[in-house]
Amino acid sequence: MPRTKNQQEKAVNWRERTTPVQPGEITDAMLAPVRRRQRENRLPQTVFPSKYLGPGFKGIDCLLVSAAAPLLDGELPESIRPRDAAEGSMPILTLLPPS
Repeated sequence: MPRTKNQQEKAVNWRERTTPVQPGEITDAMLAPVRRRQRENRLPQTVFPSKYLGPGFKGIDCLLVSAAAPLLDGELPESIRPRDAAEGSMPILTLLPPS
């Protein structure tokens, strides 16, 4: 089946890319490990872009990292940012567990 123009535009070479994943680029494959952790621990997961792109690219499922989502009042404490998150990155989204 031929790729549509939209699919071709979204094809990114993560081995050459130097900027973190943007919200509009997130795919189900990227979110799969996060959803798996969410099901296992039943906690909301805050998702960050990872530092594993460019020369450090490890695979499509390593482009996002997550941490159990705390209740925040104001700024994001540095202590909840996963160590594998891209430097200076902010959370992209939070996934809530199924009810």
